Amino acid sequence: MSANPTLASPAAQPSVNVVRFGLRQRLLIVFLLATLLPIGGLWLAVRSTFIDEARNTAEARLKVIGESARQTTDDWLSETRTAIELLAAMPASRALSAPQITRVLQAAGRNPRLDTVYLWHLIGPDGANLARSDERDPAGFSYGERSYVRDVLAGQPFAVEVGMGKTRVVPTVILAVPVHGEAGNLAGVMAAATSLDKIARHFAEQRHGMSNQTFLVHADGRLIVHTDHGLGDRFEDFSAHPAYLAARRGQTGLAHYTDGNREQLAWIEKTNQGWFVITQLATEEVLSGVEHADRIAIAILVVTLIGVAVLTWLVAGSLARPIVELTAIADRISRGALDDEIPAVNRSDEIGSLAQAIARLSKSMKLAMSRLRRA
Repeated sequence: MSANPTLASPAAQPSVNVVRFGLRQRLLIVFLLATLLPIGGLWLAVRSTFIDEARNTAEARLKVIGESARQTTDDWLSETRTAIELLAAMPASRALSAPQITRVLQAAGRNPRLDTVYLWHLIGPDGANLARSDERDPAGFSYGERSYVRDVLAGQPFAVEVGMGKTRVVPTVILAVPVHGEAGNLAGVMAAATSLDKIARHFAEQRHGMSNQTFLVHADGRLIVHTDHGLGDRFEDFSAHPAYLAARRGQTGLAHYTDGNREQLAWIEKTNQGWFVITQLATEEVLSGVEHADRIAIAILVVTLIGVAVLTWLVAGSLARPIVELTAIADRISRGALDDEIPAVNRSDEIGSLAQAIARLSKSMKLAMSRLRRA
């Protein structure tokens, strides 16, 4: 009878395969994805809502600013026109009585409700200055070349000229109405030279945000007032500005365009005079709150992922370690090492069941080997 068979020496058997993508790595990826996908999806949905709310808030604010600026401009022109018409209808004006109307004009110049007017003046049909509200001698001034004088003398009931003033060499809006004589004939022109300071202050007071700009543009494209431009010695040409071009095409209300390489959100209003009030705000400022929330959300997500990764690595390690140990013992058992102590047999989970099964296998193999030796 042949010699008793023996198991191969453990050294003669190949070693256990190295696991390169095991349970720990797989659990890590699964838990990271389980964390990232719902949180990322939720943030994308919330972010879209934030963007809509930011835009809606900015649009509502721009609408309020634009309507307020347009209303202030219309009220300013309307109140001044009403005052000029009242002065033009006075008997002293209709009689072209210089001494009497001078006192009336000076009284009008002291009226705080009309503080934007720095000069009230009466002009004869030949363009000569007949009376004025300041202390200067009317004889030293002639306005026959001014467009507002020519327009009124040509029959217009109301004329407005935007230009440089004669009395004050600053940007000025001059309003004029006809003066009719006792017989109903056109006897002269009553005019008021108004400063733009009040309108400029109102535009500045309504400013909302660092990039918000509000400006008033003449129908011919000349800039009248701008929150970021001082009242200088000339009227800038804004005829190529995208908001003016949109307004000229008849667009009012909400507008989107690029100005100076910056995307702008704007509101356009048209005044009763045919001028355009435009208030704009850089889109990047509108969305600055969303960008700030993005940074916070990314920081929270990174911290969460790091926490999940560390926790998963530790938990997966506690699960994988006994499995690796049991795998190594099973490998040694297959090579004849039957005396190793089996760990984790006292656990009440699946790993404990596996350890108990390997212990039974080892015990069975010991019994079989014992029987073979006795045979």
